[in-house]
Amino acid sequence: MTADLKITTIQAFPTSFPLPPEKRVSLGIGTAVKRDAVVVKVSTAGGLTGWGEAHHGRAHSAVAKLIETTLKQLILGMDAADVVGVWAKIYKMQLGSHGMGAATCLAMSGIDLALWDIRGQAAGMPLYKLLGGARKGIPAYAGGVSLGYQDPAKLVEEVRPLRDRGYKAIKLRVGDTPKLDLARIEAVRSADCCPPSAGRAKRARQEPGQSGRRHGRGRRNPGERTGAAAIACRRRMYSPRPRPGRNRAGRR
Repeated sequence: MTADLKITTIQAFPTSFPLPPEKRVSLGIGTAVKRDAVVVKVSTAGGLTGWGEAHHGRAHSAVAKLIETTLKQLILGMDAADVVGVWAKIYKMQLGSHGMGAATCLAMSGIDLALWDIRGQAAGMPLYKLLGGARKGIPAYAGGVSLGYQDPAKLVEEVRPLRDRGYKAIKLRVGDTPKLDLARIEAVRSADCCPPSAGRAKRARQEPGQSGRRHGRGRRNPGERTGAAAIACRRRMYSPRPRPGRNRAGRR
């Protein structure tokens, strides 16, 4: 790394755009009506520029302002290759001070990504090599934020292109109601959107602790056992942790 990697500028670009009704996804915590992002740009004296993305925390403008004010003042002039040093300074001066952590953690993620981008460019290597890894294929399932609580027919329409791209496992969102969860699973299965080879327990499973999640003082969420047991009979799907099924009143 021979380039001058002194950090000279840090910029954050908050973005937000509405989603048309047909692109909205319903999950356990509500329906997504927009998409937010905070893109971070770090520039160096030697001309290298790194890009990262910070989690927006549903307050993209606030996260961006934190990056361009407090955090920027802390790390301007530091060595962009000193990722650990940058992290340690932010931790000491901001994270570790009076619990000012949540927004800082979100903002740091974009800065950290940008610094690693610069390190990779300076070393002339992709990050997986810089970190000691090798390029090789790994099994993958299709999912993400999509495949939510939509109508079963629309869910099938969304899943089919993923199947056609070669995915052998599908992650569906559950936690609505056992009846509706099973209707969506059956719709996808009956439409032959999930290949037979994708149904082994370790490749298509519920997240650990989901079906046996206890609430309060040893109580189970009403209906959870029935829904989980029924879903277990259709093990070709990967189902994430249901978001709304938490008995908060029973927690101490």
